[in-house]
Amino acid sequence: MGKKRSEPIDALTKIVTERQPITLRGVRQYAACYVGMKGWTREEMYEFIRDNFNVDGENKVTLRDITKAQLTSDYSNITDNSAQLQSISMTGDAVLKVGAETISYLVTNLSQSGAKPVLLSNASNYYTLGDYADGKVNAELVRIVEVQSD
Repeated sequence: MGKKRSEPIDALTKIVTERQPITLRGVRQYAACYVGMKGWTREEMYEFIRDNFNVDGENKVTLRDITKAQLTSDYSNITDNSAQLQSISMTGDAVLKVGAETISYLVTNLSQSGAKPVLLSNASNYYTLGDYADGKVNAELVRIVEVQSD
């Protein structure tokens, strides 16, 4: 049986989340594998890299943290203390069971032009929200920091 289609990006995510050193070239190679599977253009691949990774002066990739200032400037925020974590992976990808109010907020936000990504707080963690189906939301666990790391 062949490799799962998500293995290249899963490997890249693991490298980044475990803060193992990887060069920008390495990111491009992994992303290129992923792009081939998704049928993305080269521009979409570079947009994916820019949106998901920071590259330092030595071409090492690091995780992008969300600063406290970005909480309000770059994200639309909602608190749902009843949100229940259903599953989480080593990479921070999660599935949350959320209330009807959160789903309504997410749908309303997505229907607005210029909408910001939704950041959910459940009193203990922050998650960026993604796709919704059957009362559950795909999400990503994020880390809030005082200032951007160098």
